Amino acid sequence: MAQDPSEYNSILQLCLDRLQREHLPIDEILTCFPDCSDVLRPQLEAAYWLIRHKEAFTPPEESKEQVRQRLRRLLRPDFCIANNHK
Repeated sequence: MAQDPSEYNSILQLCLDRLQREHLPIDEILTCFPDCSDVLRPQLEAAYWLIRHKEAFTPPEESKEQVRQRLRRLLRPDFCIANNHK
């Protein structure tokens, strides 16, 4: 296992890049880092799940626009003064 936290973070980042950009299987990625595989596997599995399900966490464009409009309305100076906000 990587002794230094920054070394481990570098290894983890490399593994995440391979998972996301190169679409390599987790087992193949872990063969490069056998000493860290017990610690890396759960993190890579969680990342893989998030990559596969990212649509579930991405709001539709119309929802984003509704939030933007609401924020603009709330941040208008006249709204803040009328509602005693600073």
